[in-house]
Amino acid sequence: LFKCIHNIASASHTNPCHIADFYEKRKRQSQVTSTKPHTIASIHRLIRTMYYLITHNKLYDYTSTQNR
Repeated sequence: LFKCIHNIASASHTNPCHIADFYEKRKRQSQVTSTKPHTIASIHRLIRTMYYLITHNKLYDYTSTQNR
């Protein structure tokens, strides 16, 4: 999962994702040089998103998550 977040962040240049947006926002706001706390927070967000999509039988749609 740790590597998955970094892959999502690097792929966000061509495929936008709210997980990558969250990760970048956390990195910009923090004074900490380590990215580990931001990655762990993004993993938590990814797990919650995946759980919601699976339990509600939905597909991921970036445009519907932009309002949050």
